[in-house]
Amino acid sequence: MRFNFTNVPAWLSLSKWRGIVPNFDDSGSAQARVGIALLVVLVAGGAEAQPARNAVPPELRNAIDQRLRSIEPAGAGHYTALNPDNRMALNFDGDGLEIAPGGKPRDWRWSMKLTGYGTSGHLQPIVKAEVSASGQRLEYRRGAVTEWYENRPEGLEQGFTLARPPETAAAAVELRLGTGGDLKAGIEAGGRSARFRDRSGQEVLAYKDLSVIDANGKTLPAHLAAVEDQLTIEVDVRGAAWPVTVDPLIVSIQQKLSAQNTDGSGDTEQNAQLGYSVALSGDTALVGANGRDCSAGAGCGAAYVYTRTGTTWEVQQKLTAQNTDGSDDTEAKADFGIAVALDGDTALVGAQDRSCAGSYSCGAAYVYNRSGTTWSIEQKITAQNTDGTSDVTGFAEFGRSVALMGNAALIGADVRQCPGGAAGCGAAYVYTRSGGGWDIQKKLVALHTDGTDDQAMHAYFGSSVALSGDTALVGAPGLDCTWGGACGAAYLYARSGTQWHIQQKIFAEKSDGSDDIADAAHFGNSAALSGDTALVGASGRSCAGGASCGAAYVYSRSGTAWTIQQKITAQNPEGTDDAEASANFGNSVALSGDTALVGAWGRSCSAGASCGAAYVYRRTGTAWNIQGKMSAQNTDGSEDTQADAYFGEVALAGDTLLVGALGQSCAQGSHCGAAYVYTLRYALTVTNAGGGTVASNPAGIDCGSACGADFKAGSSVTLTAVPAAGYAFSGWSGCDSSVGATCQVTMNQAKAVTASFVSVTPTYNLSVVKNGKGKVTSAPAGVDCGPTCQGSFAQGSVVTLTATAAPKYLFLGWSGPCKLKVQGGTLPPQLLCEVTLNKSKQVKAKFVKVLP
Repeated sequence: MRFNFTNVPAWLSLSKWRGIVPNFDDSGSAQARVGIALLVVLVAGGAEAQPARNAVPPELRNAIDQRLRSIEPAGAGHYTALNPDNRMALNFDGDGLEIAPGGKPRDWRWSMKLTGYGTSGHLQPIVKAEVSASGQRLEYRRGAVTEWYENRPEGLEQGFTLARPPETAAAAVELRLGTGGDLKAGIEAGGRSARFRDRSGQEVLAYKDLSVIDANGKTLPAHLAAVEDQLTIEVDVRGAAWPVTVDPLIVSIQQKLSAQNTDGSGDTEQNAQLGYSVALSGDTALVGANGRDCSAGAGCGAAYVYTRTGTTWEVQQKLTAQNTDGSDDTEAKADFGIAVALDGDTALVGAQDRSCAGSYSCGAAYVYNRSGTTWSIEQKITAQNTDGTSDVTGFAEFGRSVALMGNAALIGADVRQCPGGAAGCGAAYVYTRSGGGWDIQKKLVALHTDGTDDQAMHAYFGSSVALSGDTALVGAPGLDCTWGGACGAAYLYARSGTQWHIQQKIFAEKSDGSDDIADAAHFGNSAALSGDTALVGASGRSCAGGASCGAAYVYSRSGTAWTIQQKITAQNPEGTDDAEASANFGNSVALSGDTALVGAWGRSCSAGASCGAAYVYRRTGTAWNIQGKMSAQNTDGSEDTQADAYFGEVALAGDTLLVGALGQSCAQGSHCGAAYVYTLRYALTVTNAGGGTVASNPAGIDCGSACGADFKAGSSVTLTAVPAAGYAFSGWSGCDSSVGATCQVTMNQAKAVTASFVSVTPTYNLSVVKNGKGKVTSAPAGVDCGPTCQGSFAQGSVVTLTATAAPKYLFLGWSGPCKLKVQGGTLPPQLLCEVTLNKSKQVKAKFVKVLP
């Protein structure tokens, strides 16, 4: 779960931080004070502080951000921290959490602590926590339950790792949280979030994004409930693999991007539609704004390149249409930016409505290359036949879709006329780069799997395209079927050398392989490829709730055959159905390895219709499970949903997700557009059994006993076990692979790892021989005997023996290697034997009978 402030006034005075920021006072260096002051002005002062922020190098800003969010000790068992991005002051008292506004006046406070864990009606009391803090993470370890906090830019993240069920065969478990302070809770979003309001009714704190996953990556149904001053997290654990982690996946807003000029000044404009198309590659994002005006008139279009340093995205260049010689090629209503693709230092931008000699909407595509930080036009591409002759025609809309991988580009022209002259058959063109130029390699048209012609009027072949290695995927969402119009299809092509051939034509299928073709489903309106996996959207697919709920279909390849793997529909993070009429789930899809991202730009929200949403799914084995649902957020984590924003054009690269919202309004009016960058991370929990420590690379874990950290989705984490003195490392459990004391984990889901250590300290025997009747015991435990006994103790142990006579007997004394000690407080005082074990030893205890 994540905490965010929502409506807290800005506070600018640096003096307000003194006494709140750990270790911050006037004794700090001038450089440190200036850096922190600039950051505080930035996060509190909004747009007015931007020039000051730009004056600080990104690396320094990131370092200051992390230092400010560090959780620091503040007395016995107490820790404090700040979250300047959300204006929170945090206090951990060794038992729970207290939050207050980060400035003055502090007109409210709110606290929370874990009060129970168990099943309904049978909650177990919570034991005193073992507290551990490192960097921006703090843990409360309570046996089977580890509660953890991550102080992150987007808010304070809270999670729980449940090592085992509270009862055998429990069907559901509960975590009970007691709250205190001045705020009143309200549950919303189907039990996935809570909003807290002050006495005036103003919302000031959000507790949201509940997600629960088991050890196999399966999402478990869960929801929040509130009764008076108690919050309860209820989790259905039937069939769960333990441990279970509450809030294992962090899909967190990193930044909201708006149109900017290269100098960083604002470039927002009504009807620019920034976010109509999006692409990602590493730390670079490309966002199309096909409605952007230029000196030639309205709708010329533009595309904006953003680059990331640390966690900060800044505009690198604004691209506009150019001829290959570098001269201006902008044109009103060209729709430059209707489609974008990005691979490393190469960008491809489609302009489907670019005119040609004597006609409209012929279309074009533009290739740009980056050298250093500068992007330059490499080539303007127009439609060609495979023999290199021109294939430019009016109303073909060449550039409607684009894909790019290495030295290959795939460009769709979905309205290209049919051989007989009818409109809308469509085509897709493969270009390859050799040296500094791009040449046509193949013009693709719709074919049946047997290679026969399948071109059809209004099929719109080329509406979507995707590339991966030597495989191309082309959607034809308008293709009719026996069920009716616009059922849709998609075509997979494979390259051998320089030759492309049809590999398979696919239709909508259910997860069991049965037919799922439907009228107006528009299967193929979006497409994505990653290796041997294909993802195809069908945004018009109906559901029980009505028309255009939408769906997405995953296919996998074995050899040359593609088969359905799963039909995906909209789900809430707890696994419940989230389908809705007119949501258009599948309007855009993205795929990277075992992660899928599906847009639903028609999804409604409390603000109205077509706010939009995006859904994250992860594959474990052959099953795809919901991991997170995203809506528009501001960079501070607050909601940014708007009616008719059409949030849902998606791109995915590693742990980074990019979602465009072409209809988002701005100060200039409606449909300015925006794009939102999110990051995807998973929790890794480490338990040390025995004596030793574990550290990670990349950094994040460095602990004994137990700890955890969040890592980028898909990243590889190396854990190294270091035995404590007198211990040896004995093995791992939970690793993807391990060699000796090293464990390798790929973060494709939340994971738990155990490092085991065994004692290697030499042990010696201490034996006791008794004369007479009595009992001898030891401290530490080990000897507890009748006539003859012994115990085993570590080298150097100091063992104290106590003798207790039997009835009618009297203890007379010890013999052997004893250091005699008298223990008072008893009558008569007890005579103890203290033995230091640097070898095996024997002691005698003598008892005599004193009564008949």
